[in-house]
Amino acid sequence: MTRKTTGDDDIQISDGHDMRNDDDIDILYNDDVNRGNNGSPDYSYGCIFCITGHESRAMRMLQELAPQAEFMVPQKKRRRRIKGKMHEETEILFSGYIFFRAERGEGLPALSRVPGVIRVLADKDGAWQLSGDDEAFAVWLFTQGETIGFSKAYYEGDRVRIVSGPLKNYEGYITKVNRRFQSGQITVRFAEREMKVWLGLDLVDKAKEAEEPEEQQGNN
Repeated sequence: MTRKTTGDDDIQISDGHDMRNDDDIDILYNDDVNRGNNGSPDYSYGCIFCITGHESRAMRMLQELAPQAEFMVPQKKRRRRIKGKMHEETEILFSGYIFFRAERGEGLPALSRVPGVIRVLADKDGAWQLSGDDEAFAVWLFTQGETIGFSKAYYEGDRVRIVSGPLKNYEGYITKVNRRFQSGQITVRFAEREMKVWLGLDLVDKAKEAEEPEEQQGNN
């Protein structure tokens, strides 16, 4: 379904095969993987484009206008070095994007009338309900909650292995790693666009991580 849309520390990750083939993308957005306990087939998911910098204000007004729906501006945790010290902060994942969901069949008012909203993403027939890869990505975002946290990871040679967290099932999609800021870059596909996203990593010692299950068993 066609939709209309408006340094030096980086390490390129490669394991000798194309990580962007269609089969990989189908796995990344597999509903059985991404829906989890929080995603539900009883919901329809949508996306709104708004003026950059007006996301929070527009979201509050949208929630007041349509209390039967749930609106979210996805954010992510990141680390930033200030005066030689690493600080943790939160920032918007995609500037100008507001995602929402409502029970299937639920009627919604004209969301595009809210100040700051540019338009509601819709298909050629005017339907706002996302489908396919777009829907699965929105489901994944809601499964993560409002803020995407850090994934625990360790290095194995020149590869990054994900132990837990948002990137647990997607380590094959990490195309770059920034050691200094402990983050990994993935490419996501949404609304016929490919967007590169940096998500935080908690780098741990592989040996200690391997010992952790044994220690936990000893404590039980």
